[in-house]
Amino acid sequence: MQEPKPAIVKFNADLLTRHLLASGATGQGKTVLTYGLIFNFVKQGLNFISLSFKRDIRHLIRYIPNLLVLRISPKANFGWNFFKGYPGVAIICRIFSETLNLGIGAESMMYEFSMKLLRQGRLTIPNLYHEISNAKFKIFRDVNWKASLVNRLLPFKDTFWRLLNTEAGLSISKLQEKFCIDFELDLAGEYKSFWTTLIPSSIYEYRIQNNLRGNRLVIPFLCDEALSIASKAIQRASFLGEPLLFGLIRLAREFGIGFCFMTSQPTALSDTIKANSAIKILMPSGRFEEILDIGRSMNLNQEQLEFVSSLQPGQAVMKIENSKVFPVTFPNIEIEKTVTDEEIDEHNARLLKGTEFEYLIQPEPERVFIETQKEELTAEQKAFLFDAYTRPYLSIKERMGSINL
Repeated sequence: MQEPKPAIVKFNADLLTRHLLASGATGQGKTVLTYGLIFNFVKQGLNFISLSFKRDIRHLIRYIPNLLVLRISPKANFGWNFFKGYPGVAIICRIFSETLNLGIGAESMMYEFSMKLLRQGRLTIPNLYHEISNAKFKIFRDVNWKASLVNRLLPFKDTFWRLLNTEAGLSISKLQEKFCIDFELDLAGEYKSFWTTLIPSSIYEYRIQNNLRGNRLVIPFLCDEALSIASKAIQRASFLGEPLLFGLIRLAREFGIGFCFMTSQPTALSDTIKANSAIKILMPSGRFEEILDIGRSMNLNQEQLEFVSSLQPGQAVMKIENSKVFPVTFPNIEIEKTVTDEEIDEHNARLLKGTEFEYLIQPEPERVFIETQKEELTAEQKAFLFDAYTRPYLSIKERMGSINL
């Protein structure tokens, strides 16, 4: 195989509805590839959605005027009651249960309480948590399901307080029609799979319900950490055999949606993604097993696999559908990475001012804490409590008489 040289690689953007998968170790060029894809999307007038775990996309607000950066974290800069609008209560409960390993019983309980609150017009995560935690059950099975749900909802509610403490919904599909969107998920913790599944599912359900079909690329998704959305572990954990999003990925072509997946550990990636990616890009990796994993799906021989191991950062081999494998070099795209949270918030406020989405940028809600005054116990009260601890078998009358109260 020849030494890779800089060249313009052209392919029909609509081919991305059959997805792109790029694999390589840290520092080998995945971020540069992502930047290149983004600038090409913008040039073609396509508003992209990024699921970002590395905070690399935020720095593009100085180059892409209509780029919104939305933080899904304890320091969220927008509010979103995701129960309002798409993908709907049933799918949200499925995603929550599936990504947090709750099981079908807990999912059914979450759905039952969610629908009750929906009919009352007060369905939010904080209200759902309080409704379930205050419920009384007699059957051990129900008690167990309640405990599982409460243990997941409590940290979820507290971690994303600023994000979830709102009545306002959000149509991501309508937002994407006007803006490029970067969802930052680096501080989403154990809930990252929930969010990375919820966001694409919202887009899918909107397009399905409104019959927006067609195989032309309309919504490109970029995910810089594919394992957060499509790992083998997520696939194994699904009690229905296949995670919800995996089925949607296979249907993407019908609805003009394409995914660009980046990963440094393809051996942990679901085979569904490898089998459904028409474009594959392979960069050097720290372990030959990782190169071999993607190399096999590209039909590379031993000589080509060894060639990949010898490549320098920014170099890769590429295969488009059934074409022959060819070497490529990515142009170096230097982006100054100095954008702060404050700059992002100011940029978002300017961008959304006067639009129907201005409500997204809201002041941080105040958390109300009820202060209780501590009362000092009297000597008699202390004596009574101590006696109750040491002699629990006495009646109240006997205890009162023995300690002269």
